[in-house]
Amino acid sequence: WCFVIIWLAIYVFAVLFVSVAAEYFIEESASAAPQSDRLAQNMLELYGDLYKAMLTLFMVISGGLDWGDAMRPLADVHVLYGPIFVFFIFGMHFGVLNVVIGTFVAAATEIAARDQEALVKYELREWQIYAERIR
Repeated sequence: WCFVIIWLAIYVFAVLFVSVAAEYFIEESASAAPQSDRLAQNMLELYGDLYKAMLTLFMVISGGLDWGDAMRPLADVHVLYGPIFVFFIFGMHFGVLNVVIGTFVAAATEIAARDQEALVKYELREWQIYAERIR
């Protein structure tokens, strides 16, 4: 279920950022003076379709891509998209990923506790067998 939550958050923000890119290209084509070829290239490279946007967001939260580089084209389109991107990073790092890591740590701790119980039972049984042999 943890991976579903991460995937869903990435999907929702990827849809948002792809629509931002689409809106940018619609306005750019209608504009008489194009803004920047580099901005258009970055928008197309990072947020050109849903797959690219989801891959970009996954790379940002997993350390494969600097999040400043991924945010810059969005912030250049409109100043409001920078804080939205930072909210995504904040939410994923401090909210979702910490919960996921906590879930795995709790599961590992539970497994380790069961292993220790099994080891104690095994040792007690070995002592009982040894005590039986001595009598």
